[in-house]
Amino acid sequence: MKQLLLLALLLPIFVTAQDFGARATVGLVASQIDGDKMNGFHKLGYVVGADVNRRFSKSWGGQIGLRVIQKGSASTDEQSFYKAKLNYAEMPVCATFHLKQMVFEGGLTAGVLVHSLEDVEGYGYAQPAYSFAKFELGSIVGISYRLLQNIDVTAQFAYSLSRIRPYTSAHSAYMDGGEHNNLLTFAVSYVFADSKILKH
Repeated sequence: MKQLLLLALLLPIFVTAQDFGARATVGLVASQIDGDKMNGFHKLGYVVGADVNRRFSKSWGGQIGLRVIQKGSASTDEQSFYKAKLNYAEMPVCATFHLKQMVFEGGLTAGVLVHSLEDVEGYGYAQPAYSFAKFELGSIVGISYRLLQNIDVTAQFAYSLSRIRPYTSAHSAYMDGGEHNNLLTFAVSYVFADSKILKH
């Protein structure tokens, strides 16, 4: 985990000399697990990482990143206590559309579960009784705004395309019979460099 985080933070420095754009990001994550019967984005987590991007035209580009992100679930109902912490190492790959100071992005994420804990009755976190999947394929959409010369603010929505584990009860709301991560991310990025538009 530490090695991946270090690589993500150093990645922008390695690529800025090659006419790529690069930035480092830190933010907050509000998440829930669809299928665990706990409604609401009550679990607060974090995201730390970096991405590089390339402009192919005035409007279109691409972006790839590395990040460490904490997802999970938390109940605010005293009658059904539940908390889960799921730490992932992820690689988001997105297409980008540029419009003045805004960038719209959409694509896929590939994630590896690094660590998972559950607290099912309020007695403290422990290893999950039913294991979560080690790999997650997800979708992601978002928008970034250039707030200052070297500062972007970003809002993203992400959702698991693959199930993160089968249901632990007879609940069957989804076609694949499993739980899914559902999250909102709000982040601030320091921009090391902006990509130069490729010449045709």
